[in-house]
Amino acid sequence: MDIKLNLVPPQRKREIKRSYLLRVLARWQMEIFLILLIFLALLWHISYVLKVETASSLQQTEMSRQSFSYKDMQDYKEKIKNANTEISDIKKIQKGQIYWSELLDKINQIIFTGIKIDSLGTKNYQVFLTGVADNRDNLVRFKEKLTEESCFSEVDFPLANLMNKENLSFQMQFSVKEECVKIIK
Repeated sequence: MDIKLNLVPPQRKREIKRSYLLRVLARWQMEIFLILLIFLALLWHISYVLKVETASSLQQTEMSRQSFSYKDMQDYKEKIKNANTEISDIKKIQKGQIYWSELLDKINQIIFTGIKIDSLGTKNYQVFLTGVADNRDNLVRFKEKLTEESCFSEVDFPLANLMNKENLSFQMQFSVKEECVKIIK
């Protein structure tokens, strides 16, 4: 059997109990503070990792956008270059194109009743014309109008065309100026 003697006064017992509770409380506070400190460090680390990952992801996204836009820009640049080449080729073709309709329009403005054109041939800005005139005066007037026209030069009108007085078959040759049958822009 154990006998316990309580020799500590009650005041001292309370002080010991309080100091014990204070130590336990301080210990708990320290443990909670350390747990909170570890938790905050963990949160800060997670936040830092997320920021780095987000920045890396944004940089990759931006690089992929730039590479896509760069690729698209290269494609568009190539398409524009091809279109410009085609337009340039078309302009060259149009610039060298001879519009004989302009010649026909000029002759149509000159011709009048009494003159009938049977055939019209061209070669290197030379025009060969055959037809029938009702009378000699109409044919001479037609020749004069051709000579007066600024687009025509070197009108070759053989005198054999004037042999008859009426129903004259004629042929003539003249040169057409290049600027009159080409559209220059």
